[in-house]
Amino acid sequence: EVVLAAVHQNWRALEFASRELRGDREILFASVQQGGWEPMMYATPEARDSLRADKEVILAAVEKDWRSLAECTDDLAEDRDVAMVAVRQDWRAMGWMGEGPRSDHDVILAAAHQDMCVITLALEEFPVERDVVLAMVQRNWHVFAYLPKHFLADQEIAVTAVKQDWQAWKYAPDDCRRDPDVALVAVRQYPSALLFAHESLRGHREVMLA
Repeated sequence: EVVLAAVHQNWRALEFASRELRGDREILFASVQQGGWEPMMYATPEARDSLRADKEVILAAVEKDWRSLAECTDDLAEDRDVAMVAVRQDWRAMGWMGEGPRSDHDVILAAAHQDMCVITLALEEFPVERDVVLAMVQRNWHVFAYLPKHFLADQEIAVTAVKQDWQAWKYAPDDCRRDPDVALVAVRQYPSALLFAHESLRGHREVMLA
């Protein structure tokens, strides 16, 4: 109890604990809550290895410092809860998490709250399914402006963005600006959106009447 009270005050007290107590989960957990993963330098090797697979401990460490994600097991690197805690601090945590969280639209959007350009980097560096990208655009049309070109050219993704706000059409590639279905969605919201249409659509009767 004395050591536990001490580490609650200052985790560095762990350095002076007996070997037995430096392997005690309760004491180590309290130390991690105070200092992140750094106190684990004083833990016994057996305890340290065990805690790498302990979700509660890893979450506490990551809450203090997202870089603690590098210390967890591969299984916890795939854990969505751990990933969200890390990425809300720094989008660079995506480089240390597993493939599952890296392609999770909530994780990507959490990273994008820091910098929308992260979406471009994430989608270019990590494999992300089209359905995930579509779900992201459904939640926030601004995502559309930062998508790689092959997603910008996807009609369903474009229409999903433009339905929310015609201004998404400004970021569409030429192929999309030639698409009368996308044009109709934009022009029906804001007639002057026709300015962003490909010139070939200016002879399209339905678009001009919209």
